[in-house]
Amino acid sequence: YFHIKEHINNNDYTNSNLSSKFFTLPNKTIIWSKKIKSDLIKKGRYPAKSLLVIGNMQRRSNQIFNLNEIKELKKANSIPNDKKIILLAVRTGGKGLNEKFDFKCLDMVYDSIKKDRNLFLLTKLHPLEKPDLHNVMKKKFNIDSNQLKITKKLNIKTAILISDIIISVRSTTIFEVMEYKKPIIIINPENSDLDALEFSKTGAVFYATNQDEIKPILEHIFKNSLSKNMIKSQEKCVEDFLGENDADKEAVMQTAIFG
Repeated sequence: YFHIKEHINNNDYTNSNLSSKFFTLPNKTIIWSKKIKSDLIKKGRYPAKSLLVIGNMQRRSNQIFNLNEIKELKKANSIPNDKKIILLAVRTGGKGLNEKFDFKCLDMVYDSIKKDRNLFLLTKLHPLEKPDLHNVMKKKFNIDSNQLKITKKLNIKTAILISDIIISVRSTTIFEVMEYKKPIIIINPENSDLDALEFSKTGAVFYATNQDEIKPILEHIFKNSLSKNMIKSQEKCVEDFLGENDADKEAVMQTAIFG
């Protein structure tokens, strides 16, 4: 997989400064949705005829979760029941702009946790992510273990279920969260990440660019349920991402052929 921009995790990409026209693209690429097709044509210079939209046939809409089940999951994973749980889905050392950007993102979140003893931060590390930057923040803000858990072992579905709020930059985890109609805060220090900035315009998420903006958002979330408009916008985002009802006839046939 080639990517034109530099990334700081070489396990993800083979970096190149060459124009995309010098790379060989597959004759056919099967994707989920019309939105992804549009992005690949505009940003990846894919020939339109090479992209087949399959749609997604396994969407789990209207997820229902049992409060007793959540309590048991918290207990099993040493997560307190008497605090608001914030799931941090920000992969450091990977798809971020650079380490400086990663530090700014973590600074925003860990600062908020330190200032409110009623909050608990659940940091779910990506399989390729190291905990180094998180450990730096834990030490910097002197956060106790009764307010923080940094782990790779926790299943992402379990992490979503036991969390009250999710904070991310632009992880695909946010689409899974939307299935549960939970509040999402997109953080983007100084509006540096253009994808995160674009996502903030969907109406499906809350958006913060610094520590001062996070506090009133958290206060609002704790006092209010998600608005009908935000839930509707989340539904639209999931539909666009998964491509419900987008499937091309040719794509369905190709998938049937290749199993």
